[in-house]
Amino acid sequence: MGLFGDFRQSLQESAGRILWGQLQDTVKKLANLDDDVRANALGGFLNKRKRLIPSLSNMSANGRIETGIRLQKEAKQTFDMNVSEGYALWLTGAWLESMDRTGTDATKTHDYLNGLAQAMES
Repeated sequence: MGLFGDFRQSLQESAGRILWGQLQDTVKKLANLDDDVRANALGGFLNKRKRLIPSLSNMSANGRIETGIRLQKEAKQTFDMNVSEGYALWLTGAWLESMDRTGTDATKTHDYLNGLAQAMES
């Protein structure tokens, strides 16, 4: 793979570890929210994810990662004024970014968020 390929792989896996840690923190925070706020946050995530799915095949892997990061940044700017929307944006961004990150932690993040969405849909 070479030095630069190894470095790129290491960065990808580091990003996955960060996402996994942030997701674990987010799940704890969601559990402590008012029931209505939590329901709105999770419903918002589900709706945003559903709207993105049809366009995923028209996006490159880098495009999905960048969009995921952008959504997470938008979430940070939204939390103070709309907590449920902030969590919905962050969860959607983490789901999208983790889709194309390599490493076990990115896969765990993506699988967890997919499982969450599937559980809410049934």
